[in-house]
Amino acid sequence: MTTWHYIKIRHNYKTIFLDELFIDNEQKNVVVTFDDAYKDVITNAYPILEKYNFQATVFVITDFVGKDRYLTWEDIKTLKKNGWHIESHTLTHPNLSNISEKEAKRQIYESKNKIEKNLGTIVRFLSYPAGKYDDDIIELTKEAGYTGAVSTDKGIENSAVDIYKLKRERVGGYDTFDGFKAKFEQ
Repeated sequence: MTTWHYIKIRHNYKTIFLDELFIDNEQKNVVVTFDDAYKDVITNAYPILEKYNFQATVFVITDFVGKDRYLTWEDIKTLKKNGWHIESHTLTHPNLSNISEKEAKRQIYESKNKIEKNLGTIVRFLSYPAGKYDDDIIELTKEAGYTGAVSTDKGIENSAVDIYKLKRERVGGYDTFDGFKAKFEQ
């Protein structure tokens, strides 16, 4: 049994997007996200998720688009056309809490603008590079017009009060199926 089959069939989960996270319903939901916009999102993840009728969100490092091992704008447009959400992961993936306020603002604002310009869409969420953020970064994120942001803080339970520091459970190629199940069944 594949991981996706396990989620969809055995547990009857449906994928939703971050902006649907706090809509009250009886459904069992999961949000699937990919950071960095590596090429394997379209070559490996997309076909599998499409097979199970799952959608996802990809957080794009905009200055890396088209570089070796990263998605191109055409790849990103294909994902968007097929129902995926495209969100921001800054221009160059710096630790936002370790750079000047001016540079953090540039990273947060300009990456959002680049995606919106290239795709004709509204960017609503930011993924903090390496999950690093502080109160000042949250304020800049709000000021830039983001609806919320995701961190790398571990957890599967979130609150609308913490929409700018949403927790996620990291899953990587190194995770075994049993290891994934353990994270998922928390």
